[in-house]
Amino acid sequence: MFDIKTCEVIVAIEKTGNLTKAAQMLGYTQPGISNIVRSLEEALGFPLFYRAHQGVSLTPEAKLLLPEIKAVLAGVKSLEQTVDSINGIKVGSLSVGSYSSTSMHYLSKWIEHFSKKYPNITFSIFEGGTVDLEEAINTYKVDIAIMSKQPNHSYNWIPLLEDPICAVLPPDFHYSGKSFNLSDYDQMPLIHHERGMDVDVDHVFDYMKSQGIIPIYKYCISFDRTMMSMIEHHLGIGIIPKLITDYYHGSLKTLPLNPPFKRELGIASLAEVPLSPVAKLFIDYCINHA
Repeated sequence: MFDIKTCEVIVAIEKTGNLTKAAQMLGYTQPGISNIVRSLEEALGFPLFYRAHQGVSLTPEAKLLLPEIKAVLAGVKSLEQTVDSINGIKVGSLSVGSYSSTSMHYLSKWIEHFSKKYPNITFSIFEGGTVDLEEAINTYKVDIAIMSKQPNHSYNWIPLLEDPICAVLPPDFHYSGKSFNLSDYDQMPLIHHERGMDVDVDHVFDYMKSQGIIPIYKYCISFDRTMMSMIEHHLGIGIIPKLITDYYHGSLKTLPLNPPFKRELGIASLAEVPLSPVAKLFIDYCINHA
């Protein structure tokens, strides 16, 4: 009746509140995950989820089962950790979540050197924004995530480094200051992500709003490189973490913000799930090489 697959499905649906998002998270089709839920509900004899246009939510019966389901998943993780320990970390695997910017700038380099010492440890990398990484941690899709610290996080947290958030301007933008005043964004054309895609930049926007600074939100873009290309071609200005701009090969002018903003990058993991020996070893390496 219950197996690892069905347990992962229930936790994913509970976290996302949406069958389609849960299916994408676990690599299923939407009909496929619906069939898994339907078959389980028929076997149990009671429904697990309320369905509505706004999404799905747990029934009271499912809420009673959820702690036991999470305990099953934690038990599997514990078993994997024991196997790793028996093998003396000669073999093992690690799933790591990361922003694309931290993957390019740090994670690839760390894995390269780590793998020379531990060649039989395999890695699975999941990239996304902060919300994506939170979901990946909560649904056991990744063991650890290299991400920014947020006020509402309840994860185990290990700080690694700080990344300033910068004003990003066309290369010939005339500005004499050594930092860019946030007040100068007022009524300026802004190229930005949809809210929620980059929560660290959203904090800057919230501050600007509190100070009565109202840019012209002219272009909403999904991809960082597209945003920077549009800035380079004089379609507006932006606010972007520095690590992202470091891997753009066009011409841009970047200045620190005034007042300054930054994102604190570190390693997050679930507080209730002990780290595997492989995860501990890799985290130690990251701390020593950040």
